[in-house]
Amino acid sequence: MTVDVRRGRLRTHRVYRCGDVEADVDARTVRVDGRRVPATFVQFEMLLRLMEDPGRVLTRDALLILPGATARAVDIQIARLRKALAHAERFAIETVPHVGYRCHDRGDF
Repeated sequence: MTVDVRRGRLRTHRVYRCGDVEADVDARTVRVDGRRVPATFVQFEMLLRLMEDPGRVLTRDALLILPGATARAVDIQIARLRKALAHAERFAIETVPHVGYRCHDRGDF
C-alpha cells in the first residue's frame, strides 16, 4: 500500500493505492489504472478500510459501515465492489473463510 499526500494551495489529499486501484479519500473517488469507477458510500468506506492495511484480514464486523447492517450485507457489498473493480488486473479482494476479507496486490501473493 502507498499513501500519497498531495499538497495543493487549498488542501491535502490522502490517496491509498494497492495494485492498480487508487482511492482518493478527500475527493471520494476510486480509480483503476486512472479510470474512475463508481462506488457507493458503503462500498467506498469498505474499500478504504481494506486498503488501509493490505494483506491484513478484516472481519465482517470490522467492515460493517451502517448501523443495523448484518454480516450478510457486508458479503453483498463486497460482491458488488468486486464487480465494480473487475477490470483491475493487479488488485484482489480475497475471502478468508470463516473470518472475513483482505485486499492485496496480486503480485504480492
